[in-house]
This record gives sequence, C-alpha cells and structure tokens, in this order.
Amino acid sequence: MNLLEQTSTHHVRRTLSGSCWSLRHMIGAGLVASLVLLALLGNLVIPGDPLEQHLYRALQGMNVGGAESGVALAPLGYDHLGRSLYHRLVAALGLSLSIAAGAWSVPC
Repeated sequence: MNLLEQTSTHHVRRTLSGSCWSLRHMIGAGLVASLVLLALLGNLVIPGDPLEQHLYRALQGMNVGGAESGVALAPLGYDHLGRSLYHRLVAALGLSLSIAAGAWSVPC
C-alpha cells in the first residue's frame, strides 16, 4: 500500500456508529461551545467591569455574596489590584473570539 492509500484510508475511518464524531470530538466541541457562550453571555449572568479596582479586596478568594451583601460577585476571586478575575476572563474571551473570527474571515 502506498502513502496516498494509507492517508486516504486514515481519513475515512469511522466509529462503530458510522459517524466521524468520536467522544474526543464531542468533548472538544462542547468546550468550545461553552467558551463561546461564556464570552457572549458572561456579563449578562454576572454584570461587572473588568477594569474596576478595589484595593481592599486584593488577592481575596472567591466571593459569592451577591447584591444583598453589598459586594459584587467574583466567583474566581480577585487579582493583586482587586479586579474580578471572572470579569477579566470574560472580557479576554470576547477579545480572543473576535480576533479569531477576524483571522478566520480573511482569505488566504
């Protein structure tokens, strides 16, 4: 069998169900879909500003007190300047996805 036949049979290989989606493909697609949803809906779920600083909260752990305690939600904690890591992650995801969409739309 030559190299061309080996590569063509490798790409046609299917799972027992007949589809080319394996468990790894479904897990990867699920992770990408969850990141896209987090980037699109993250600020709607927990509103906040990624650049807002509270130095008295610097390096504190997660805060799930909510509005009734007078403190904003920060499910991932705070950085050394007191900024919410969750809100910074959501802002970075949105920026990364917009750059990826722009790069994907440019023809070769």
